Amino acid sequence: MKENQFRSIKNFHSTDADTLIYLPRNKFLIAIDTISPGYAPFKEFEITPDLEAYISILDIILAYNFDRILTGHLGILGERADIEQASAYVQDVEKAAAQAIESTSLEKVFDLVYAALKENKNSDIAYRYYLETLTDKCSKQIVANWKSTLSGVDVWSDGHCDRMLMYQLMH
Repeated sequence: MKENQFRSIKNFHSTDADTLIYLPRNKFLIAIDTISPGYAPFKEFEITPDLEAYISILDIILAYNFDRILTGHLGILGERADIEQASAYVQDVEKAAAQAIESTSLEKVFDLVYAALKENKNSDIAYRYYLETLTDKCSKQIVANWKSTLSGVDVWSDGHCDRMLMYQLMH
């Protein structure tokens, strides 16, 4: 294999292709727009068009033997531990989203909203309230778990939870 390894990965961030650049001798990896070391992922998991691809890119990165990684616009060099932490964060959002879904009755939320609306039984409003309830539960859990570990988690966790919830509800 050549000294420099380039790998195109479809859609973890960009709609055309994303690229990983690996320099094995230096144990250095470049994976732009994946994470920012020490920070929660940017809005809705780095504005990914494909959440499944974003989740899998972290495992793909961890398969490389690297010591340092350049991941984004902040220009902060990261380490393997930063990718491991980002992966743990994503897994925690997955878990919190699943728990929110499991612990929230769609029927009870609809009944509550319909009772508040009285004669106007608008199912769109009820479903929106259900989704917002799920997002709120998930986000509160994520902030509690990560606020002392990742900067920005209080700003971006609601978008992460919303995106993950929609993914889980639709797949």
